[in-house]
Amino acid sequence: MRIFGELGAKLLRHEIQHFKSWLYQVTRNECLQFLRKHKPHETTVINELVQPAEEDDEETIRLEGRLQLLEQAIGQLKDEQRTCVELFYLEQKSYNEISEHLSIPLTTVKSAIQNGKRNLKIWMERQERHEA
Repeated sequence: MRIFGELGAKLLRHEIQHFKSWLYQVTRNECLQFLRKHKPHETTVINELVQPAEEDDEETIRLEGRLQLLEQAIGQLKDEQRTCVELFYLEQKSYNEISEHLSIPLTTVKSAIQNGKRNLKIWMERQERHEA
C-alpha cells in the first residue's frame, strides 16, 4: 500500500519510458528496503537471490516493445476481427459467448479470430522488419 501511495509523487519526479519496468524496480526496491529494516542479518542472501540480471531488464524492455506493437496491430484490424480477437483473448470469452454477444454466426466468429490472428502476425512481422 505504501508503494502505491508514493507512486504519484515518484511519477512527477521521474521521466519514465517503460512504465512496467520502472514499476517493477520501484516495487522491488521498496520490498528490499522493508526486508533490510526487519531482518538485517539476512540482507546479503536476499540481495543475491533477488538481484535481477541485466538480461532480465533487456528482456522486459523487449517484451514491452512487442506488446506496444501488438496493441498497434490490433488497432489495424477490421472492426469485426478486432472485436472478436479482443473478446476472445483479452476478455477470455468463448466462441459461443462472442457469437451471442455480437449476434453473429459461430462460424463468422471462428473465421474472424483466425483471420485476425493471421493479420496480426503479418502486420507485426512487417513492422519488425522495418525496425531492423
